[in-house]
Amino acid sequence: MPISSTDRAVRNTMIDRLRGVGILLMVAAHAGMGNANFVYLFHMPLFFILSGMCYRFGNVGFDTFVIKKVKNLYIPYLTVNLIWYLLSDLLFIFQNGTGAVDWVLTYQQIRNVILFSGDVTVVTIATWFFKTLFWVVILYDLLNRFLHGTVLTEKKIAVIRLLILFGLLFFGWLEKILLNNYWGNIFCTMILFEVG
Repeated sequence: MPISSTDRAVRNTMIDRLRGVGILLMVAAHAGMGNANFVYLFHMPLFFILSGMCYRFGNVGFDTFVIKKVKNLYIPYLTVNLIWYLLSDLLFIFQNGTGAVDWVLTYQQIRNVILFSGDVTVVTIATWFFKTLFWVVILYDLLNRFLHGTVLTEKKIAVIRLLILFGLLFFGWLEKILLNNYWGNIFCTMILFEVG
C-alpha cells in the first residue's frame, strides 16, 4: 500500500536486514544448498514485498519518478547485461582463436537488452528482477496516480486498487499459462508489491 510523502519516516533498518537475509539465502540456494527448493518458494516474493514497502506515492511528479527508476533499475540492468555480452564475445574470440563471433546474434541480444524484450538468456535470467521491478513500479505508480486523480475516498481507492491488482494477478496467471508471455510475470508480481 502506498505511503504518502507526509508519512515518510526514518530509514527502516529491518528492511535492510530482511533484504540481506534474502540475498544470503538466494546465494546459498543458487550455490546448491540442501533446501534450495524451500528458499525458492519465498526469496523473490520477499524482494518484491520489500520493494513495495519502500514505495512512496506522491512525493515527485511522474516524469521525475520515471527518470529515477531509469537511473536505479534500467541503467544497472543495461550496464550489467551489456558488459556481459561484450565480455562473452571477447572471451569467445580468445578462446576459439578464430575471431568468428556471431555479430548478428550479439546485435540481437544487445537490442533485446536495451528494449527489455526478447528471449531469456544466461545473463538476463540473472537480472530479470531489475526488468520486472522496473515495470511493476511504473505500472503501480500509474495506477495510483489514476486512482488518486478521482474524487474517491482513500478506503475506496484501496479497495479498487486491490480489485484491479487481483484482476491483473488472474490475467497474468492466465497469460503466463496460455501465452508464456513475460507480462504475466509483471502482472503477477504487482500484488506482491502491494502487500509491501
